[in-house]
Amino acid sequence: MASKVSARYGQKRVGQVQSDFACRHTECARTKQQTAVRHRKSSSTSVSQVQVQAREAMAEAAYTIPVFRQRAEGGEGGTEEYVRVSSNVEKGLTVIQEELHRMRMTTKAQVESLAIQREVKEMMYRRVELSDEIPKLPDFLVALRAHAVWEKTPVRLLCTVQGQPRPLVKWYKGGVLLDPLSAPGRYRIENKYGVHGLIISRCVVSDTAEYSAVATNQHGTATSKATVTVKRPSGSGESSYLGLVPRQTEVHASKLEVSLLDRFPVSFGVEGGSVSLVVSMVVVPDLPNLPPLAQWFRDDTLLTPGQLLEVTVGGGTARLTLPRLAKDDEGLYTLRIFTKDGTAEHSAYLFVSDAAPPVAGAPGAPMSLKAFDVNADYVLLAWKPPNAVSEAAVSGYLVDRRESGSDAWVQCTDAPVKVCKYPVHGLKEGGSYHFRVRAVNSAGVGRASRETGRVVALDAAENERLQVIKIEGKYDVVIRSEDLEGHVTIPGEPTDVHASEVSRSYVVLSWTPPSPRGRAPLSYVIEKCLAGTGAWQRINAAVPLLSPRFPVFDLQDGLRYQFRVYTVNRHGASCASEPTGPVQKEEGDGRGRLLGVPSAPGQVVATRNTRSSVFVQWEPPKNLKNLVGYYIDGCAAGTKAWFPCNHKPFKHCRFVVHGLIPGERYTFRVQAANVFGLSEEAQESSPIAVEPALGFGAEYVSGAEDFLFPPHEKQLHVHRTTTTGSPHGFSSRVLLTCSPHGFSSRVLLTGSPGVFSSRVLLTGSPHVFSSRILLMGSPHVFSSRVLLTCSPHGFSSRVLLTGSPHGFSSRVLLACSPHGFSSRVLLTCSPHGFSSWVLLTCSPHVFSSRVLLTGSPHVFSSRVLLTCSPDVFSSRVLLACSPRVFSSPDVFSSRVLLTCSPDVFSSRVLLACSPHVFSSRVLLTCSPHVFSWRVLLACSPDVFSWRVLLAASPSAPFGITLLSCDGSSMTLAWKRPKHCGGSKVTAYYLDHRHADALRWREVNQEAVREEVYTVDNLTEGTFYEFKIQAANMAGVGVASAPSAPLRCEAWTNEEPGPAYNLSFSEVRGQSLVLLWKAPVYTGAGAVTGYLVEMAKKGSTEFVSLTQEATSHRYLQVSGLEEGETYVFRVRAVNAVGAGRASALSEPVCAQALPGTQEIVAGVDEVTGDVFLSLEACEICETSKFVWSKNYKAIGDCPRAVATETGRTSRLTFTNPDKDDLGRYSVVVTDTDGVSSSQTLTEDALNTMLELSYAIRHPVVPLKHGLNYEILEKGHVRFWLQAVKLTPAVSYRFIVNDKEVKTGEGMKISHDVASGVIQMTVDHFTRANEGTYTVQIHDGKAKTQSSLVLVGDVFKVALKEAEFQRKEHIRKQGPHFSEYLYFTVTEDCTVMLACKVANVKKETSFRWYKEDDEIVPETLPNVMSGACALPIPLFSRKDQGIFKAVLSDDRGKDTSLFDISGNVFDDIINAIARNAGASASELVLQCTPEGIRLQCYMNYYTEEMKTAWKHKESKIASSEKMRIGGTAEMAWMQICDPSDKEKGSYSIEISDGVQTHARTFDLSGQAYTDAYEEYLRLKVAAFAEKNRGRVVGGLPDVVTIMEEKSLSLTCTVWGEPTPEVSWFKNEQEVASTEHAKVTFEGGKFASLVITKVTPDDSGKYSINVRNKYGGEFVEITVSVYKHGEKLPEPKLGQPKAAAAPAAAEPPKSPATPSKTPTPSKSPASMKSPTPASTPVPKSPTPTPKSPTPQRAVKSPTPTQSLKSPTPPRK
Repeated sequence: MASKVSARYGQKRVGQVQSDFACRHTECARTKQQTAVRHRKSSSTSVSQVQVQAREAMAEAAYTIPVFRQRAEGGEGGTEEYVRVSSNVEKGLTVIQEELHRMRMTTKAQVESLAIQREVKEMMYRRVELSDEIPKLPDFLVALRAHAVWEKTPVRLLCTVQGQPRPLVKWYKGGVLLDPLSAPGRYRIENKYGVHGLIISRCVVSDTAEYSAVATNQHGTATSKATVTVKRPSGSGESSYLGLVPRQTEVHASKLEVSLLDRFPVSFGVEGGSVSLVVSMVVVPDLPNLPPLAQWFRDDTLLTPGQLLEVTVGGGTARLTLPRLAKDDEGLYTLRIFTKDGTAEHSAYLFVSDAAPPVAGAPGAPMSLKAFDVNADYVLLAWKPPNAVSEAAVSGYLVDRRESGSDAWVQCTDAPVKVCKYPVHGLKEGGSYHFRVRAVNSAGVGRASRETGRVVALDAAENERLQVIKIEGKYDVVIRSEDLEGHVTIPGEPTDVHASEVSRSYVVLSWTPPSPRGRAPLSYVIEKCLAGTGAWQRINAAVPLLSPRFPVFDLQDGLRYQFRVYTVNRHGASCASEPTGPVQKEEGDGRGRLLGVPSAPGQVVATRNTRSSVFVQWEPPKNLKNLVGYYIDGCAAGTKAWFPCNHKPFKHCRFVVHGLIPGERYTFRVQAANVFGLSEEAQESSPIAVEPALGFGAEYVSGAEDFLFPPHEKQLHVHRTTTTGSPHGFSSRVLLTCSPHGFSSRVLLTGSPGVFSSRVLLTGSPHVFSSRILLMGSPHVFSSRVLLTCSPHGFSSRVLLTGSPHGFSSRVLLACSPHGFSSRVLLTCSPHGFSSWVLLTCSPHVFSSRVLLTGSPHVFSSRVLLTCSPDVFSSRVLLACSPRVFSSPDVFSSRVLLTCSPDVFSSRVLLACSPHVFSSRVLLTCSPHVFSWRVLLACSPDVFSWRVLLAASPSAPFGITLLSCDGSSMTLAWKRPKHCGGSKVTAYYLDHRHADALRWREVNQEAVREEVYTVDNLTEGTFYEFKIQAANMAGVGVASAPSAPLRCEAWTNEEPGPAYNLSFSEVRGQSLVLLWKAPVYTGAGAVTGYLVEMAKKGSTEFVSLTQEATSHRYLQVSGLEEGETYVFRVRAVNAVGAGRASALSEPVCAQALPGTQEIVAGVDEVTGDVFLSLEACEICETSKFVWSKNYKAIGDCPRAVATETGRTSRLTFTNPDKDDLGRYSVVVTDTDGVSSSQTLTEDALNTMLELSYAIRHPVVPLKHGLNYEILEKGHVRFWLQAVKLTPAVSYRFIVNDKEVKTGEGMKISHDVASGVIQMTVDHFTRANEGTYTVQIHDGKAKTQSSLVLVGDVFKVALKEAEFQRKEHIRKQGPHFSEYLYFTVTEDCTVMLACKVANVKKETSFRWYKEDDEIVPETLPNVMSGACALPIPLFSRKDQGIFKAVLSDDRGKDTSLFDISGNVFDDIINAIARNAGASASELVLQCTPEGIRLQCYMNYYTEEMKTAWKHKESKIASSEKMRIGGTAEMAWMQICDPSDKEKGSYSIEISDGVQTHARTFDLSGQAYTDAYEEYLRLKVAAFAEKNRGRVVGGLPDVVTIMEEKSLSLTCTVWGEPTPEVSWFKNEQEVASTEHAKVTFEGGKFASLVITKVTPDDSGKYSINVRNKYGGEFVEITVSVYKHGEKLPEPKLGQPKAAAAPAAAEPPKSPATPSKTPTPSKSPASMKSPTPASTPVPKSPTPTPKSPTPQRAVKSPTPTQSLKSPTPPRK
C-alpha cells in the first residue's frame, strides 16, 4: 500500500513513512535515537526511490512455481525423470531457500502494512483533537452563492466556515444586521453540523439586496457575500432589482475610454482628521454596471480598501477617502485607471502634520510600526522616529500592548528605549495582541502611533513540523514530525545559539530548536556568564520561555558575556548548548549619541519650482547606516522659526516643498533618520525666493519621476549630448550638417534617442526611415512635417502615437536666408533636393537664394568651396557634402583642407595628407573622440593616406622586463613611448617568438591599456623574445626592439619579484621624487617595504637611500648634486628578505626645467574656493594635468575637481576638511617632466578655510552687537556699532519679523564716522516685546545682529522705561533729588535725611511714620535743599515705614524709608560703631543682689550685638548671671557671687565690621572688697524691704466744709506689723468720739473726724514704723464755712481736693480696687537696675501730688540703698 506525504499550509513535501513497530517493544538509548533521526533524514533525500520502495513493500509478491515441480511436456520414463530430479536436487534446494526468504519478506511487509493501517486509524481519531489545538482565523470553506428567484418563493443561503476557536456567524442585509425577531417567520437562521444557513420564506421584491455572512473569533473576521435578486412574473409588473443591474455585456473595464478632468491637488491633513482625494472623469461608454478599473497607490504600493481607507469608483468620479489620518498616510498618491489606450494616471502628494500634543512641547507620534519575527511568546517591533523641529529631542520611546477585544493598554517597557525597535516577550501563546509606541522627551509623553494590526503569538516553526499523509487518496491524516521520532523522553540540546541583534540596551538571543524534541511540551532555560569566567547563572528563572528567541536586558556596559541554552520538558533537561562567542552591548560615542546614528547629509541646494513650491535636493550622508529616510525643515530667511516640510521620512535625496508663501524667502535643512534616531542637521541651504521657475515645475502629476525631477530638469537630462565620437555623442547639430544621402538606418540606429529632433528628421531621406528608427526618437520631436517626409513603409500606428505636436518650430525657417524662403517653399521641396542642412551650413553672404534654389548637391566642387569664407568651414561642413560630389581625388586638396577649422585636424596632419591613399580602415583605428561613426560611414575609401597617420603615431615602447613566471605564462612590463605622436597612447599590441625562430606571432587581439600584460599558453623551459607596438588615434606605431631572450621557468624563490615602472616627478636641482609600482610576484609572503638604491650614471657603486624598508611606493630623494645624472633601482622586501632588483631607471639629471613653478595654495577671491594651482612652464596640445594625493591619482573624486585654463591647472576642493590633508602632486603629461608637489597641512588648511569663509560670507565687523539703553523720559534706544561703515551702507530694523521705519514715535538714524546705527522708541510698552534684528548691507558685506527682549528681560526693560518716564514727570515739580537715607551722629542719634530740588517757599514738607504725622521740634527748611528727622535713643520700637512728603501747587513727591530687616540691622551696626568707639573701661559696682560690671558709652540698646565673656567663655543671661543696660551703659551682674565667679571679664561690641572689647580682672583684693560691699548692701536692702511704710490712699491736701465728716484712710505695710501714730500739727492725736483712730488687720489705718470745724484745720501726719524703720506722711486739711468760697491753694501747691461728704463713716477704710497688695511693691524691689531704687524724700511736709508714687515717703535717710554713680569718663 503506497503512501503519499504532503506538508500542511501550502508547504508540500514527500516523506517516508517508517513504522516504529520495533520501538514499541525495545528501549533505545539516546545515541540510537539520534542515529535513527539521521537515518530518516538521509532516507528522505529521494522521493521517487521512497515511493518505489513503499510500493514494493506493500504489494503482494507473485507465487513462482519451483523448478522441481514443473513437468516437461511429453514426459519420459521414470528413470529419466529420477535422473533429472537427482541432477537438479542441489539447484532445487537453492530455489526453495530463496522462496522461503521471499515469503518471509512478504509476510513482514504485510505485518508492517497492517501496523501502518492501525496507526493511521488511530491518527484519524486524533486529527480533530490535533486541529483543535491550532489557532485559526475564520475561513469560508464553502462561500455564499448568488440566487435569482421568483417572487413568493423561498430562498436558502448556505455557507461552511471553519476556525479555531469556532467562529460566531452573523447575517447582514445591505450592511444592516438581520434580526429574525423583527419579522417573525420571514427570516430563519440555522447552524447544523457546521453549515450555516439563512432561509427567506416567500421572497418579495424588497428582499433584493446583497447579503453577507460575517464569521468572527478572537483571531480575526471573514466575510462572504452574495446577491439575491427577486423577479416578478410577466404581467405582474417589471421585475425590480433595486439598483442591481445584471451584467449583460461582455465589455471589459479595460476597453473603456477614460479621460481625466478635475484632478486632486497637493493636499494637507492633520492627524486624526479625514481627507478625500477625488478625480472626475469622462467614461465612454458610461455603463452603470461597469465602472472603470481603478487602482490607488501610495509610494508605488498598491492600496487595498479596509478600515483605514475607502475606495469608490462610479458616477464619473474616483474617490479615495482616508477617514482617520495618521502620519503613516503621508506620501505620493497615484490613481491609475486602465483605459482602451493603456493607462491614465495622476499623482499628487498628501502631507499629514502632527496633531496637538497632549502636553505642550511633547514630541510627535512615531510611525510605520510593524511586527517582525513573531513567535509563541516573542515579537520584535520596529518603527520610524518622528521629526523634532521646535520640540525637545526625543529621549526614548514607550511601547504599549493590549489584547484583542480589550481597551486596556499595558506598558511593555520599564524605561524609555533609545532605538526605534524593541523585542517584546512574555506573551501568551495563541494570544492576539495590538501594539503602539509613544515618544518621550523632556516635556512629556507624546501622541501614540497608529496601532498595529492583530498580531497572533504562534510558534513560527509549528507549521513546519506538521505533515499531511494521504493514504490511497482516501485518508487525510495530520501528524507531527515528533511522532516519527520514536520513543523520545529527554529532548536534544538547542543548536546555533547566537546574538541575532545587539543594541545599546539589550541583546536578542536566537537558536534552532532541538532535534529530536520529543512529544512533551518544551521550554528553554538560558544561562549567562562573563566571557572566560565559566561562572554561569540563570537568566529566565521566573519566566517560562517557549520560543527560540529571548531579549536579555540589564547587561553592564563594557563587559563581554557568553550565553548557553537548555531544553526542558517534563522528563528533564537536555545538555547545554554550545556557548556563544563573546557578546557585548553597543556603546555610545561619548556624547550621549548612539553609534548607529547616521552622519549629517551633505550640501543642501534649493531651486525654484512653482509660485508656491521649492525643489530641494541634497547629497546623501557619508555613513548611510540603514537609512529609513530624510526629514526636511524650512524657515523664513532671517528667522529661526523652523517648521517641518514633511512628517514621514522621505527616501530620496530630492523633495518638493509645497504650501509656501509666494515671494517669501526660505532656508532649508535636512536630517537623516534611521532606527537609532536623527542625525545632525545638514548645513542650511542658501535663502531662495518662492517664485516660478523658467520652465514647468514639479507638480506631482506624472508619477514618482515627475515628483523627483522637475520637467525642465528632465528635458535637460534627456537632450544632454556630448561631443565625443561614441554613438551617445550624436547631437542634432551634427546630424543637420550631414547630407540626406548620407543617412542610413545603420547611422541612425547608432544615435542616442535624445538627439532626434524634427530638424534632423526633415533632413533625412525617406527611404532610410523605419519604424525601428522612428521609435528611437523622443516623442517631442515628431510633427506632421516630419511624418510627411518619411517613407510610408516605416509608418505604423505605434510610430504615430509617439508623435507630439511640440517638436517642430519656426527655428528652421528663421535659419533660412530671407530672400524668398517660406514654409511653403520648404514643404514643397523634394527630399532629394534642398534640405535644411544646406541652408544652415551655407553663409548667406556667399550663396544667394537663387543659387540655392537652382543648386543641387551635385554641382559643388572644390572651386565653389574655396569661394566660401574660411569661418564657416569645419569638419562638419566637409562631411555635409554629398559623397557623389567628391568622387574624384582632384576635389580634395591641401588648399581645401587648409580652409577647414583646425578643431579636428592639426596643421602637420593636413600638410602631410595625400588624397590618394586614405582608407576607412586606417580611420577606424583613430580615437572615437575625434572621428565619429558618422564621419567614418560618410568617408570615401580613398580619402586618407597611411603616411599621414603613421607620422602622428607614437614611438616605440622600450624597457621590456619580466615580472613573474609560473611555467606556462609570463608577466611582462615595459615603459611607455617617449613620443606619443600628438595624441594619447590608447593601446599596446604584443608579439612574441621563440628565441631561435624568425616568425613573430600576435599575442593579443584586443588592445592592452596598461604597461603590463600576462602572456599565456607558453611552453615551460623555452626562451621567448617579445616586441611591443603602441597605438593612438593616428594608428599603430613602430615596434620596439626585441627583448632579451626570456626563459619560461616557474619562479619558486621566497623573496618577492622586482618592482617596475620606475618614474620621476618633481625633479629639482637637489631633489626629486622616485615612484614605482609593486611587484607582481610576492614570493612566500606579502611585501612589507622597499629598499631604494642610487648611483651616478656610468657608475656601478649603488648607495642605499633607505636605512629601513619604506612602506610607500614613492620616495623623496634629496641631497643631489645639481647637474649630475643618476640612475635608481628598487628592491621589494617581505618576511623572508629582499627580492630581485628592478630594472634600472632611466637616467635623470638633477636639474629643474627652465621656468619651473611650484604649486600654489590659495583661496579664490570671488568664490572663496580653496584650491591648489600650478602654472606649467611648458605644455602641448595633448598634455593633461594629472593630480595625485600621496602619489595616488585622484581621478573623479567628489572631494576635489580639477580644471584647466591654458597652461594653468587648478584643483578645487568641494568641501575641504581634515580628510583632505596630505601631499598633493601634479604631473603634466607629454612634457619633459613638468611636475610639482605641495603638502597641505592642518594649519594652512584652517587659515584658508577662515579666509574662504570670510570671502563667501563677507560680514560687516561689529564693535558692539545690538543692545539697548533707557534714556530720559522713558525713551528706549536700540543701537549697535560697526568697526567701519561706508556712506553707501543700507540697513533695516526688523521687529517681530516686520520691518519698521522712521515714523511717529520711532526714529532711525546712523553715523558713518562712529559706525553707530540706532533706533529710538519714544513710548515703550508691552506691545514692544519681541525680537529686534538689524540687517546691514555695506557693499558685498553684510551682517545682522539680534536682540531678544522677551520674558523677564523684557519686563526689566519695560520696568526701567516706565520708571524713567515717571521720573521725568516727577521732576517737573518739587521732588527728592536724593531719597531718604540714614546717618548716625557721634552721640548715636539716628538722622533720617533727604535732599530736595525744584522747591519754593510755598513748598511744604511733612514727616510720617506709619501714616501718622510727626511734628519735629525744628521745622524743616526746604529752601536749604536738605531735610533731616532726628530719632534719639533708637531702638526696636522705632521700626516702621517713615515717609517724607514734599508738595506744592505744582505737584507732590513722596519718599519712603522702611526701617526693618537689613536696614534696621545696618542702623544698629552704625550705632554700635559709634558706641563701641566711645565705650569706657569696665567699672565695678556692688548692689544688694550681687557684683555688677558696668561699661559707659554714648548710647546703649539691647539690639546692639554685645557679648560678655568670662575667661574667654561667652556668658548667657541667667538667674546667676544677669545682663542688661540703660541708655548710657551696659552692665552684667553676678548674683550671689562665689569663688567660682573669680576671673577676667570682658565685653565685646560688634558693629558688623570690627569688634570693640573692654576687660576687667575680678580676682584677688578686687574680688574681696567687692564681696564685702555686696554683703553690706544686701543687709541694708533687706531692712529697706521690711520697714514700715504707707502703701497708698492718702491725699496731700484736703479741703472740706464744716459740719462734714473727714475720713483719712490709708494702707500700711511692714514686717513685722508696724505701729501707726497720727499727728496734728506735730502733736499725736488720741482716738476720741470727734476724732476716731482705727487700725484694722494690721493693714488699714484710719482717722475719722465727724463734723469738722475750722479748728480741725491744720497739718495731719501719720507715722508708720517697726524695728527696721518707718515712714512719715503729711496731709494738709483746710475747713471752710458754709457759704464761703473754696479757699485757693497756696502758691506752688495744687488745688485742694474737696473732701467728700460722708453721712456716716465708711465700713472699710478704702475700696479694694484702690488698695494695693504687698505683691505690687515698688519696682525697685524687682529690678536690679539702679533706676528702680526709690529716691529718698525729705521728711519736711511739702505739698505732694495725689499720685500714689509721690505719696511714698521715708522719714529716715535711705542714702545707703543707692549705689553711687561714678563720674563719666
